[in-house]
Amino acid sequence: MTRAVCAPAAIGETVAECVGRLLSVLGEAGIAWEPLARVEREAMRALIRLGE
Repeated sequence: MTRAVCAPAAIGETVAECVGRLLSVLGEAGIAWEPLARVEREAMRALIRLGE
């Protein structure tokens, strides 16, 4: 089993960079990713803004 862990503050990258890295790992593993629902998407955007 492969685990992808994002700890942006610990490794000095932005949340957006971490999410991008995570999505590429999921793609390489053949795991489908579906867009989040509108409310979840807005929450994710807010978290990304907080992390930058």
